[in-house]
Amino acid sequence: MNLKLIILSLLLIFPGIILSAEKRIISYAYYLYINDVDETVNKIRQLTDKHNGYVKHLTGKKIIIRIPVKGVKSVKKTISSLGYINDEQMYSKNISESLAYLNTRLRVKMGMLKNLYKLFDMAQFTQTLAVEKEIGRIIIDVEKIKGTIAYYNEMSQMVELKIFFNQQGRQRRSLRIQTRWNWVRNLGTPQLMVQW
Repeated sequence: MNLKLIILSLLLIFPGIILSAEKRIISYAYYLYINDVDETVNKIRQLTDKHNGYVKHLTGKKIIIRIPVKGVKSVKKTISSLGYINDEQMYSKNISESLAYLNTRLRVKMGMLKNLYKLFDMAQFTQTLAVEKEIGRIIIDVEKIKGTIAYYNEMSQMVELKIFFNQQGRQRRSLRIQTRWNWVRNLGTPQLMVQW
């Protein structure tokens, strides 16, 4: 009997913690050898639009896209067909505990706000300014918490894919460094310094 009572009270007090599914922020990084950067970028953009995603960042050497979680398998398969994947990395961060903490803070702040409104209704004229100031502070805290929760929810519903391009067949320029010390030229140190 006591065990049933404890479980029931936990479900009533902490429903978000016990019943919520694990939430994660997931991102992938691909290092891709390709023949043509422009053609590959166009294909990735079309793929992103097809899966209701968006391009977050684009340069000549990389593109970062965000797509809904449900389209990840298809996008990963298509990326592997665009060129040779030199390296693939996956990053994952569990945000369930952070969301549970934020939801608890939000409930506490909303309770404080409710109590402050009651206090404001009963306050004397001289106390209203102090109560109103505290209400304003709590409202700012509540909005910050709501914004953070919305951000985490959006981040967990979309997957970020960073695709770095390395164009095949591109020749590396040979750089000759002129130095007045012959022994440095013989060691090849300037070429090593330029390459790094």
